[in-house]
Amino acid sequence: MRHVPSRRWGSELSLWARARCALPRTAPAALPAGNLAWALLGFHLGVEAAQGMVIAVLLPLLAWLSHCPWQPRFVRVTSVVLAIIGLVWFVQRL
Repeated sequence: MRHVPSRRWGSELSLWARARCALPRTAPAALPAGNLAWALLGFHLGVEAAQGMVIAVLLPLLAWLSHCPWQPRFVRVTSVVLAIIGLVWFVQRL
């Protein structure tokens, strides 16, 4: 049986990263304290909606790819490319 890692750390890391990226950008806007929570809620809901749309568009393509013989290589190459992009983005934001 294959071990499936817990996804809990991924969602916690995602929320931390979003807060780290969003909070510094709200300071220059001089939002009143009462509106900060609504602004962050709207930001997070917008991010979730965009992710949902990306999944809705890519899911049929990914289902089709699962039947292709070159799918394992495609997954590895795509994962490496996305990891490099993520690493570059992470380093830029340090």
